[in-house]
Amino acid sequence: MQKLVDIPGPQTMIVAVPGQATAATPDEFVLGVMPSNAVITAVTYAPKTLLTGAATNFCSVTCRNRTGAGAGAVNIAQVDYSSGAVTAAAFVANPITLNATLANRNVALGDVLTCEKLVTGTGLAMPAGTVTVTYQVR
Repeated sequence: MQKLVDIPGPQTMIVAVPGQATAATPDEFVLGVMPSNAVITAVTYAPKTLLTGAATNFCSVTCRNRTGAGAGAVNIAQVDYSSGAVTAAAFVANPITLNATLANRNVALGDVLTCEKLVTGTGLAMPAGTVTVTYQVR
């Protein structure tokens, strides 16, 4: 029987997230449990509506590794919607910048990945959408 680690090439985890319509409210959504040891190679966010950044009062979308016990907080990827030039087009897979430290993108079998909405100032609403995590099994 073939195992996940035997399948060559990148694998994906595609998860619908409900978003958080209340601008000032941070929130976090479980994306899934890692089925193997892997390295995260890409993260995208495709909102259902346009998300236009705003200076001072904005939101950040972060992919985190909460580890198997759920206690970790390693930042795998993050985008700050902190200016009008930073947008996420509706129904488009918008890239989320990967952590520059490769070790922070390594995940283990059983680690829990989440998508977190953080707020700065009075915040900014995060539309519902889809988060896609691409990883390479190690």
